[in-house]
Amino acid sequence: MNILLNNISVISHQLEKIFTYHVICQAMEQFKPIDATTNPSLILAAANQKKYAHLIDKAVQYGKKSGSYIIV
Repeated sequence: MNILLNNISVISHQLEKIFTYHVICQAMEQFKPIDATTNPSLILAAANQKKYAHLIDKAVQYGKKSGSYIIV
């Protein structure tokens, strides 16, 4: 009985992972990202470029509206 429950748990976990990957793939197909990073130094370097200033402004406005705490 324990083996059956363990197998069901493993299969359930695998299905969750497949679903997650499917959702991510759908988003990638929809938005067609060119590049992505979570490296803070790269994000800071991009944020300091004038061509991305509008995105920073938009993020700050969103933060102020949503009541998020922003360090400026």
